[in-house]
Amino acid sequence: MNGKTTQCATVVLCVLFSITFGAMAEGSSGPTGYDRGSAFERASLPPSSSSGPNTRIAPALGVIVNGSFEANGGAGTNVFTGWTVAQVLGSVSGTPGGGDVFVQTGTLSPFGITVPAPPLGSFAAMSEQFSPGGHIIYQDFAVPAGGAILSFDLYIDNTAGTFINLGTLDFEGAFNQHVRVDIMNPAAAVDDVGAGVLQNILITNPGFPNPSGYTTNSVDISAFAGQTVRLRFAETDNQGYFLMGVDDVHLSAAAPGLPSAKLWSLSVMVTAIALAGLFFVARVRRAPRKSAS
Repeated sequence: MNGKTTQCATVVLCVLFSITFGAMAEGSSGPTGYDRGSAFERASLPPSSSSGPNTRIAPALGVIVNGSFEANGGAGTNVFTGWTVAQVLGSVSGTPGGGDVFVQTGTLSPFGITVPAPPLGSFAAMSEQFSPGGHIIYQDFAVPAGGAILSFDLYIDNTAGTFINLGTLDFEGAFNQHVRVDIMNPAAAVDDVGAGVLQNILITNPGFPNPSGYTTNSVDISAFAGQTVRLRFAETDNQGYFLMGVDDVHLSAAAPGLPSAKLWSLSVMVTAIALAGLFFVARVRRAPRKSAS
């Protein structure tokens, strides 16, 4: 094999590598449409809504409406723009004597217990009660076609000290005192914990930190890309005061995906061909030339 032939083989191999890894780079790029002016932009709030000193510095991505709970009916009410508050069957809603998910502000709970200030803005959603019950706040939303990461801040203070999870939200009868966060089928009953739960995100089983302070939780929900799902925060209590605070609920762009299996297969195939070609070239160049007869 002469020098020109070797150069041609090298050029062909380089082209093959360029095609393969160019395709891999294209296949591993993140979801498109994630600029901050896209569908991920946080829904704007009514002009009357307020924001406190803890307002997010960087522009937030998200299609969650009013994830900061700043648009509301006023402290102590259960009215939140974009959210629905519901009660487990049999719960006594509101005051006096009952419980609910209330608009909370400052460092006192709706009933006057010291709590951390909302981590974002001036308001949070917080459950509290004077009697046993189950209290829920939820929102239906569309997961962008490119997938998303769901994040939220959650505060938990279980004054009973022990979490008890019976696998239901029923508060009548056996001891049951826990919080759960779920991605749900919007057609399911609001208190369903069975087939209607598409993905459980968090549940306070025994040993869960208590009180927790506000902690940030994030989960990839790209499995539901292009679908409308329900985000549900729920707590049930029959052992004592139970505070569940929620704030800063938002979506952000999903992490870039890995190359597909097809591209990995293509890469392996081309690499094998390239190595075989190099081996052949080396063999030919090392082979002794026959002398002329």
